[in-house]
Amino acid sequence: MTFRLKPGLAHGGVDGSLFYPNYWPQQSNWIFGQEALIDTHSWIDPDVDFQALQIQTGNSIVSICGGGCHALAYLTKNPSVVHAIDTNQTQLALLEIKAKAIEHLPDHNAVYQFLGPANHADNLKRYQRHIRRHLSEESSAIWQARDLLGRPRYYYFKNHLYSQGKRDQLLQRLWLAAKFIGIDIFSLCQSKDLQDQQQRYQNEFDKVNQKPWFKIINRIPAYQEIQQRLKRYCQQFLLKENYFTSFYLGLQLHQQSAIPLHLQETQYPSLKKAVNKLHLHRAPIHSFLEQQAQESVDAFQLLDIQDQMQEQDIIELWKQIDRTASTGARVVFRSKHQQPWFISLLEHHLPQHWTSHEEVNLQLHRLEKSCFYNSIFLYQKH
Repeated sequence: MTFRLKPGLAHGGVDGSLFYPNYWPQQSNWIFGQEALIDTHSWIDPDVDFQALQIQTGNSIVSICGGGCHALAYLTKNPSVVHAIDTNQTQLALLEIKAKAIEHLPDHNAVYQFLGPANHADNLKRYQRHIRRHLSEESSAIWQARDLLGRPRYYYFKNHLYSQGKRDQLLQRLWLAAKFIGIDIFSLCQSKDLQDQQQRYQNEFDKVNQKPWFKIINRIPAYQEIQQRLKRYCQQFLLKENYFTSFYLGLQLHQQSAIPLHLQETQYPSLKKAVNKLHLHRAPIHSFLEQQAQESVDAFQLLDIQDQMQEQDIIELWKQIDRTASTGARVVFRSKHQQPWFISLLEHHLPQHWTSHEEVNLQLHRLEKSCFYNSIFLYQKH
């Protein structure tokens, strides 16, 4: 695994509505002296990406890093390389420590304890004995940095990693607020099947709707968004069989239930062998692509970065995607919008050999178990 971290690049702010705030508090800049950890995990459902990108053995993949779980999942398909790119060095450090844990911890159980529940005191020893010396200089500095109480950042793996990110903390406050107004989300996790869950969901909101102050809170955009998202989540997927539920509610992952692909024991041997194919780069994606050979990339994962980009930046990005994409290459991206403004821009500027089909995009969106993004788009070069 190689790392090409370029210092001094500005971190692109996260933009959007309730689940994508315009401003993330950057207290990490003065507590740790480093950029904030936004996502401790990925909101990408790798099963959807596998269907969209059709990753084959030997493929070259370029992906925005984010929480990094999806990049690790891609390695199970035995690609030739996975390039994970981000402008936030802390997010890259997170993916690096996950990869080094898989590569250097002694067995799957140690990996699971470090990256699954991520809350055991023994994880501090695992970090010191097996991981720390293998980290790049940049990542080591991030995990060794101390807060105002003198605790190094790697203590996150003792104190439930998946509650430490800025987005994690925001979502947990939102669900606590939902419980405060009378919606017991945790009870929905006890549903025996999807039909029972749908009925429990309806009962919970019926109780709230009957309260005298409902007309007031129903006008609040935050409440409307929570209701809309929770309704979709509960109607489509059984919460107790969906590992994204743990991330939404700040719960611990358990091996007895569904867990992310990179933590599954059956995937551990192949993932451990393939982890050296992961390359991390601190750079804007268009700058990275400018350095790549023509028709050298088979799959692109852009997350939702285009939501924050300007028109000219998107045009320049797709020029580089078109140049570096092999014939048959696929590009998948998400958006916080159901109908992003830049889709018409792509339709106008992309060459005719790029195609996208609305029914395929809608189907991919329906299948995504995180229900985090409001749309998914797949483009293919012919």
